Amino acid sequence: MAAAALLLLASSSFPRLAPLHAHPFARAPFRPPRLTPPAMAAKAASAPEARAFSRVLSQEEVAALSQQVRTLREWDAAREALSARLGRRSSDEEVAAALRLHGGAVEYARARGEMLAAKSTLIRANLGLVVFVAKKFVDQGLPLQDLIQEGAIGLMLAAERFDESLGYRFSTYATWWIRQSIMRALVRSKAIRLPDKVHYAVKRLRHASRELEQQLGRPPTQEECAAHLSLTLERVREIEMAQALTNTLSIDEPLQREGRRERTVIDRLSLMSAAEESPNEAEDQEQLTQAMSQLLQSSLTEREAQVLRLRYGLGRDGESSNSVQVARELGISPSRVREVEASAIKKLRARAVGLRSELP
Repeated sequence: MAAAALLLLASSSFPRLAPLHAHPFARAPFRPPRLTPPAMAAKAASAPEARAFSRVLSQEEVAALSQQVRTLREWDAAREALSARLGRRSSDEEVAAALRLHGGAVEYARARGEMLAAKSTLIRANLGLVVFVAKKFVDQGLPLQDLIQEGAIGLMLAAERFDESLGYRFSTYATWWIRQSIMRALVRSKAIRLPDKVHYAVKRLRHASRELEQQLGRPPTQEECAAHLSLTLERVREIEMAQALTNTLSIDEPLQREGRRERTVIDRLSLMSAAEESPNEAEDQEQLTQAMSQLLQSSLTEREAQVLRLRYGLGRDGESSNSVQVARELGISPSRVREVEASAIKKLRARAVGLRSELP
């Protein structure tokens, strides 16, 4: 594996570095201090500090910085591979030779310092985003300072993994990583407090379950509870998952398998809490669903619209399905599902191009 990594690095094209004008025996180049989440969290803990650190980066700046961060990861991976092959920590000179840097260790140190500075710039420019996301979890059992520190870890991971060529905005990409990092910290602390609406739903379900058990002489099924409460079966299942959480079930314990992935309580909880963050969000989602349904009906055949609804969760439950599941439900082959899906997406893209051309 190490040899494969070296071959890949040897054949990769790294960003062309500016020539060194300093004498080879000049003093070592400046190495920026390594960023640590606690240090960043301390600065980002207050809104004024966050604003002082944060500044808006242009798309071009983000692309350039992320390119350097990505190269930094490749260089560090090369060093690890070389060290594994040698059985010891490789020197800067050896790494520079593996990377085919003509300037040797001096060029390697200078360039890596610039890459670390780029990573620092990308992270510091988005510390305000960490504070913004962390404040949404302030009543979940951990102090804001701890939430910000965990969010800073997620921001660092986002900076290391972001690829601007995929077309995402860095803020969108980083928000996901920040949320995930904070949610995992809450799980580890075992201090998650469910939203009041979810607590009320759990209480209603418990009461209905006891009432039905007295009437039926046996524990009721999920379908019977759903009918008694005038709820969907999917909603009852979500409430039961939240109820399991209040009963100190391990949040990392798998509840159900979805393809190759096991969905856990925390996955469901994050979906439920996200759906109840704003009173207007449910209405907005309903309007979006209606608009999407109208678009599918006006642009696609019934089969194409049906495939997209199932594949991307555009129906009422919002659950997406893979090609095999869609094929099983529609009674066609998975390859046919993929063909219909590709045709539908092509039509929607053509429709989007046509709409843009009509704009003034």
